[in-house]
Amino acid sequence: MTKFSAEQISNKLKNYPNVTTNDQILENWTIFSNTTSEEPAEEQYFVILKNNSCPAILELKTDAKLAKTLAERYESISPAKNIDPRHWIQIICTGQLTDQELFDLIRLAYDQTTHQK
Repeated sequence: MTKFSAEQISNKLKNYPNVTTNDQILENWTIFSNTTSEEPAEEQYFVILKNNSCPAILELKTDAKLAKTLAERYESISPAKNIDPRHWIQIICTGQLTDQELFDLIRLAYDQTTHQK
């Protein structure tokens, strides 16, 4: 269970195929988008990462039921602050989640935006 920094998370996210970043929309946050999606630009977002945070603070796209379950189970997970809290969660990477759980949630968020053109 690692306490990841924003830089470590960012480096991992940039390894996903067809990922672009934008740090001009939200001050102090970087938005990661999946450009394989046929959805409008804001529907391509899958992670929003607070710049220079340590431990990392990120918001992930997720299913509404899963978001509620995770927020009830983990102190480090809450409804998102910057985007629709029904379908997004905020995670503070304190080490409460295992590395595998964290990266499975990131992969799930990415996969939710993957629609082949």
